[in-house]
Amino acid sequence: MKYPEIREGFCGIGEKQMGLLGRYHSFNLDDAEKALTLRKSWWAAIAILPAAKRISLFFANRTRITPNRISLFAFMLCLAGAGLFAVGGYAFLIAGAVLFELNYLLDCVDGTVAKLTKRCSQVGAFLDFMLDQWRIVFCLGGLMLSQYYLHGNMWAVVAGFYYLFIKLVCVFHGNVKHSIASKFGRCIIESSLEHNGRGFLKWWRRFAEKRKLAFRIRSVETDTIVFFFGPVLNQVFWGMVVGSALLTFLYAADVVRFSSYLRRDSLEEELKSIFSNDRIRDIAVFGTGAATSTFISWCERNSLDKKVSYFIDNDTDRQGSCRFDRPVHNPDVLLKDKPDLVVVTSRAGHWDIANQLEAMGMNEDKDFIYANFSK
Repeated sequence: MKYPEIREGFCGIGEKQMGLLGRYHSFNLDDAEKALTLRKSWWAAIAILPAAKRISLFFANRTRITPNRISLFAFMLCLAGAGLFAVGGYAFLIAGAVLFELNYLLDCVDGTVAKLTKRCSQVGAFLDFMLDQWRIVFCLGGLMLSQYYLHGNMWAVVAGFYYLFIKLVCVFHGNVKHSIASKFGRCIIESSLEHNGRGFLKWWRRFAEKRKLAFRIRSVETDTIVFFFGPVLNQVFWGMVVGSALLTFLYAADVVRFSSYLRRDSLEEELKSIFSNDRIRDIAVFGTGAATSTFISWCERNSLDKKVSYFIDNDTDRQGSCRFDRPVHNPDVLLKDKPDLVVVTSRAGHWDIANQLEAMGMNEDKDFIYANFSK
């Protein structure tokens, strides 16, 4: 049986109705894992994604339910949870917390299904973003109502409004960062020293990177504290306080981090001095993606591109081709023709690349460095 092509664009809006059930794809867990974000939050990785990946496979393989419908159904669960929060009472708080986590589970499912079935769209992304913001508003409103009318706790109302305020500030901060990067087109360069850190920080980054985990907690964890652990432990007020404190700290740390990025002219100069060294005459670039294109453009602007001899990639489909008039080789070429320096530009799986290069007898910071460019 031949099925109609699934159009990219509106995530099923205007799609011919063929029924909801039926087997149309044969995706597996590896496909679902690849569709997930590069950096997973800790709470999602531990408690949500094991189930979310399997549910995503069911929707992608056996139904024609669109990602937007999943998002809307998840939001209805959230509204029901907010209502239970507003009713108050310990049993209702637990039920509301469970519905909030089911909402988050389906929020992970809709994006995974969209990527697996190639139905990602700007409409779906906007809908997902807006519903994520509104669920916080409604659930906080429910918790504040029950805390005030049932317990007379005005401080819980204050804590709830503050948590909503700092959430909105974080959203605004994210938009400002994107706007600045777009307006000035600034390249953020991560050298091996800054990217890896030293001692425990270097070990921690490698540990998280290998498992595709975020280096630090995110707002997902603070939401979990406020809307799951607080109600389940019957400590709604303290859940709001702890969540607000953590989110405030995360915001302040990100402001400091981004501000340091905007003042990194000295880092570019440091990278220039490395490449301008007379000892460095033959550079191999590990990676052929978008970050590599940005890196080569930076080299051309600084008259350093002639030192780049060839590219390396683990993708067999790219090996044997050419990028910027230079050949793309298999990594094994490094065993025969060792360059003066290997520059790793690949952003995905760079720890695996590091292990691969170290297995060839190369040393980090001496034989290879990172130069991950992002806009």
